[in-house]
Amino acid sequence: MHLSKEALEFFYSEAESSYQKMTNDDQLEVIVHYAGDLNFGFASALTHRIERLIEEKIDDRRARKRFFTVFIEAIQNIRLHGGMDNNEHVHSVVTVYKSALKLCAQFSNIIASSTAQDLSRRYDEINSMDQIALKERYMEVMMNGVRSEKGGAGLGIITMVLRSKNPSCYDIKSLTHEYDIFSHTVCIDLN
Repeated sequence: MHLSKEALEFFYSEAESSYQKMTNDDQLEVIVHYAGDLNFGFASALTHRIERLIEEKIDDRRARKRFFTVFIEAIQNIRLHGGMDNNEHVHSVVTVYKSALKLCAQFSNIIASSTAQDLSRRYDEINSMDQIALKERYMEVMMNGVRSEKGGAGLGIITMVLRSKNPSCYDIKSLTHEYDIFSHTVCIDLN
C-alpha cells in the first residue's frame, strides 16, 4: 500500500476529530486513545495497558472478559486485514471509552476500496442476526469455513458481534481512489 503524506494526514485528522467529539461529550469517558502504527509489539503493549485501566474502571468481571475477547479479535482483524504501507506500518486508531451503560472501543484502519462493499455486506448481514442465528453461523463457519489467503475464515466479525451481544456499528469513508477508512465500534453492556 502506498499512501501519500496528505492521505495519511487526512486519516489521522479524522481520528483526531472523532477523539475530540468523544472528549467533549459529557456522557462519555475516554479511557485510552491511540493513533499510529499497530505493529505486533505495540498491539500487545496496548492490550496490556487497556486491561489494567479497564480493571480499575469496570467492576463486572464478566463484562471485562467479554470486552477483552472482542477487543483482541478486533486488533487481530486489523493486523490481519488492515492495509500495510511500504514500511510495514498498519495505520490504525483505537479509542476505548465508557458511558454509564456501555464499555466501547472504536477502531479505524485503512482498507483497499475493492474490499469495502463485501465488508459492508458482511457487517450488515451479521449485525442483523439474533444470538441464536449468530451461534449457528459461528459453528457453521468453524466446521466448514473456507480460509482466505490471509488465513481468515470470516469468524472475526461473527465473534465480535456474538461476544459483545451488540451489533458493531461501522462506517466507511473514501480516503483515495484505492483506499478507504474503515471504522467500527464494539460495545459491551455494563448492566
